[in-house]
Amino acid sequence: MEIIKNHIVVVFVILLVKSSSFAQTNFWQDISGIPLGSNLYECTNGQILVGTNSKGIYVSKDDGVTFFPNEPTYGYVYSLSGKGNFLFAYFFTELEGTLIYSSNNGKTWNNISLTVENEVSIIPWNIAISDSGFLFGFAYSDPPKLFRHSSDQWAPIGTDVPFSFRFIESFAIDHDNYFYVGLYRNGLFISSDYGTSWTRQLYPHSISAIMITDSNHIVVGATSGGRDLTNGGVFMSTDQGGTWIPFGLTDKFGIRLFVDSIGQILAATRELGGVGGVYHFDNNEHYWIRYDLPVESFNDALVTSSGTLLAYGAQGGIYRSTDSGIFWSQNSPRNQTIFTVLTINSGCVFVGTLGNGLFNSSDGGVSWSHLPTSVISEYVYSLISVGNSVYAGTDRGVYSSTDNGNEWSNISGGNISGSVYSVVVNSFGDIFAATNFGVYRSPDGSTWFQSGLETSVVSELALNNSNELYAATSQNGIFLSTDNGFNWVSIGLVRNDIQTLAVNNSGHVFVGVYGGIYRSTDQGTTWEEKTIDTSYVYALAFKGAQTVLAGTFNGVNVSHDNGDHWTLLNNSGLDQTFVLSLAVDPAGNLLAGTYRGGLYRTTQPLTSVEPVTELPTRFQLFQNYPNPFNPVTVIRYSLIVNSGATLKVFDVLGREVATLVNEKKAPGVYTVSWDASNQPSGVYLYRLNSGKFVDVRKMILIR
Repeated sequence: MEIIKNHIVVVFVILLVKSSSFAQTNFWQDISGIPLGSNLYECTNGQILVGTNSKGIYVSKDDGVTFFPNEPTYGYVYSLSGKGNFLFAYFFTELEGTLIYSSNNGKTWNNISLTVENEVSIIPWNIAISDSGFLFGFAYSDPPKLFRHSSDQWAPIGTDVPFSFRFIESFAIDHDNYFYVGLYRNGLFISSDYGTSWTRQLYPHSISAIMITDSNHIVVGATSGGRDLTNGGVFMSTDQGGTWIPFGLTDKFGIRLFVDSIGQILAATRELGGVGGVYHFDNNEHYWIRYDLPVESFNDALVTSSGTLLAYGAQGGIYRSTDSGIFWSQNSPRNQTIFTVLTINSGCVFVGTLGNGLFNSSDGGVSWSHLPTSVISEYVYSLISVGNSVYAGTDRGVYSSTDNGNEWSNISGGNISGSVYSVVVNSFGDIFAATNFGVYRSPDGSTWFQSGLETSVVSELALNNSNELYAATSQNGIFLSTDNGFNWVSIGLVRNDIQTLAVNNSGHVFVGVYGGIYRSTDQGTTWEEKTIDTSYVYALAFKGAQTVLAGTFNGVNVSHDNGDHWTLLNNSGLDQTFVLSLAVDPAGNLLAGTYRGGLYRTTQPLTSVEPVTELPTRFQLFQNYPNPFNPVTVIRYSLIVNSGATLKVFDVLGREVATLVNEKKAPGVYTVSWDASNQPSGVYLYRLNSGKFVDVRKMILIR
């Protein structure tokens, strides 16, 4: 891994919540799956709802495998709660907060916001539902007033409460209609008479969560109200708040609580430094056990009716486990380091990550599936498609799929030493793999052979339209093979900062390094350096013949003149500018995979500048490259009319040793390679005849 992007540094990204109308003006959109949020809820029909911070509600109909946008598709969803088929959600748009109600498991919603003195008055996190189905909520006033919703009407109940609405963090109703209100640094208020009178417990803790068990035990998540953060945790009362029993997790805060179908208590936590976890309480051993999840803050957890565990991370989105928390898969590539991106004409998008395997989307990034790392490697460095096949280069070899990424097989088996950093397939169907120990070739996808450069670490491979193969190495520069990988010649750029290698449709070679790119328009005979910015160029992509795109630490740069001049693309909406991978989808949109930031796509297709194709203006025979050579070299020539052409090689005594071309050719520029493996060292002449044009040049073979 170090040999490819060995200059990656740790970058921390603050994800900003943006309103829906503002996002529409962004140049980039996040397509890493479900937006970040804090609510998980299972409906009676088994569907899973997720409340997000920016795009309303998402729904899963397959037990949390995939999630799709659901109504409403906009707004910040602060709370999701329900009883039976009845659901309630409070969400906030740019203009106002709205309380919505659904009687069909979230398929359709109605606005039931309470208005007091012409102001929307139910605040996001203080709605509770009784066992009888009544909805209760506090008005947005100070002191807050308690209301009950019944028969589509709101009616005030109780008296003014002895706390401010600004401090309310949680609200619940037990099976005997006792009310529990958790406050920030003001403890827990309890009412047994529908809000007429209140008593306070657990002062001065902040009560972030309240849960009612089937046996009417009250469980709360608390954070110490003082400077000592070790006095909080989980507390339980078996007598409706009369006495409280410490229940562990004393050093956690922001605790969310849940009880599964067998009575097991789960806690999702946020902790100091932005880390946290998901825990379950072992009823037999009487202590909390942390699930083996990534270290991050968690906003909610859920055990579905089928026993599937879901955890909602504050950074990474949805995590899912079907084996009681032993193995977890992430629902989408959110917050992942995306090292390679591939789009194909069917609309599928594949992303390979460093450490979390492969994700794929069949709908252009709306919903995602995660391929378990038991099926494919954790480190996916390269993705390409050829016909109906998709190939992946990984640290376990080469994998292939013929069904849009649903099933994968390791076609290299144990035949390749080291990791596979790059994979290419030529027009003959030969597969090439770049590894720690040179290049490997397979003619059929099952048998593999060492194919040169075995003393080099090869980090990138690229093919041009003539099946000429380029290889980038970590210390020895760029190499070229014109004979299907049997022989290689050095074509320069011996550097230790090469990050990426790519060839456009015109056969021009681009190499990403620190500060910009090197470009060769003559198959590596000469190189031109082009400055972009003070950053490494980690990724390259092309759109048309002249548009080149470069992913850097600072975002994506674009050139519309084949790399001569560069400008930085608009970064609006690109929350993480450290771009490691690029791809252009069939619609012409640019996709950018980032370091620990997920996947982004432009909101509109990129424009490209296409050149007017010009034919050569004169007959010309170019100097071969490389020269001197051993044992393969490339010869280029141009013709301006339809004519017969012959290109022959002679030794210094005038004896013909090879005929490279002998046919009629249309106007254009052509290249041909000569393999001199059977010839002795020395000086050779090559001669082009086309009509009246004749030219001869000299080349040197050195062994």
